[in-house]
Amino acid sequence: MRQLAAVRGPDFDRLFVRMMTEHHQGAIEMATNLLTVGSDLTLNEFANAVATEQTVEIDRMREILGS
Repeated sequence: MRQLAAVRGPDFDRLFVRMMTEHHQGAIEMATNLLTVGSDLTLNEFANAVATEQTVEIDRMREILGS
């Protein structure tokens, strides 16, 4: 967050998207872990949705960055 506070303009935008991508990747990892060891059907459905939605968001952010 300090890095974001220190930059402006396009540098802020790029850093924000990169940080959000990392955040979403963490959510996918957590969801995958739940699917591996969890047993609650509702939570497994939720984890599947999180992994799917966050993957779509990562793709969108990569497109924004042109990578």
